[in-house]
This record gives sequence, C-alpha cells and structure tokens, in this order.
Amino acid sequence: KIVVFVAVIVVCVAAAVLVWLRYRTYDSYEMKEEIKTETLSEAEFYDYGDAVLKVSKNGAIYSTVGGELIWNKSYEMNAPTVDICEDYVVIGAQKGTEIYILNKQGLKGKIETTRQIRAVEVAGQGTVAVMTEKNKSYYINLYDTDGEELVQGEMHIENSGYPLSMSLSPDAIKLAVALVDVSKGQANST
Repeated sequence: KIVVFVAVIVVCVAAAVLVWLRYRTYDSYEMKEEIKTETLSEAEFYDYGDAVLKVSKNGAIYSTVGGELIWNKSYEMNAPTVDICEDYVVIGAQKGTEIYILNKQGLKGKIETTRQIRAVEVAGQGTVAVMTEKNKSYYINLYDTDGEELVQGEMHIENSGYPLSMSLSPDAIKLAVALVDVSKGQANST
C-alpha cells in the first residue's frame, strides 16, 4: 500500500509540473544586452548555429550574438535569397547568376550559372539545388560544395506547368517542386 501511495504521489507531482511548464505565462522580461546595428532595413538576420547571420545586398556577415566577427563575405546582389540547412548556407542572387556556398568556417564554393536564378536550396552536407529560368523553360541543377554539377533536369511550362517553389531534403535524396498548371480555365497544382 505504501509503494502504491508513493507512486500515486510521484505521478501527481509529475503531472502538476508538466501542466505548469506547458501553461505558464510570463509578464516581464530582462534585457541582458543591446547591440546597435546599421542598415537594418536593408538586411535580413538569420539564426545560424550559435551565432547570427546578417545578409544584405552587399554581403553576408556571420558573427556571435555579442558582435564578434566570425567571417565576412562580400558580394553585390540586388535580391539575395538564402537557405540554411544544418551546417551549410547558400546565398543566391534572385534573377542573377551567382551562388555562394558557405559553412560556419566561411566560403566553401561558388557557382556561376548562365541562366537567371529563381530559387536555391541546400542540404545538410552542402549539396545545392538551383532552379533557373531561360526562355520560358525552367531547369533544376544539383551541385556539390565545389560547384561541380551533379544532376540537371528541365521543365517546360506547356508540359508541366509553372514552378512556384522547391524544397531539398536535408540528406539531398529527395527534391520536391511545386508546379501550377493553368489550362482549360482551371488552375491545378502538382
């Protein structure tokens, strides 16, 4: 009877702690540190590892939360698009032709395309998927971290539809592409 009584008490206490943790609310906060940054309107910030990645038209800066510089990559892009997966970051020039592959140590590789970039995705080991466009045809290429092409595929609007987005699995084995086809007066997605 004593063992059952103790077990019931332990279960009740554990349930009460779980309910408290799940439904508690906070009514105040304490600011530990404030860091001033310039050109906030022109930059986007990403949580990357234990630090912060700042991406703008002029480059990417990876720094600690305290503001200590880890690495800096300069470039000129009108509209940078960013994807992060595990240890890798890919930054591509939307409607441009440059792609940078970076990790926590800095630049790993660079890719130059001959077609306009529509989207970029990166996998956990650094494999990069790039969707490009030229003359109403869309291409998807996979590259390794050195910028070497691994695979290429081609889509035509009249056959498959208009590509909206893509996603690459963290292990680079699966690639999904969302397409919309507007034919016969209806929009269908694939």
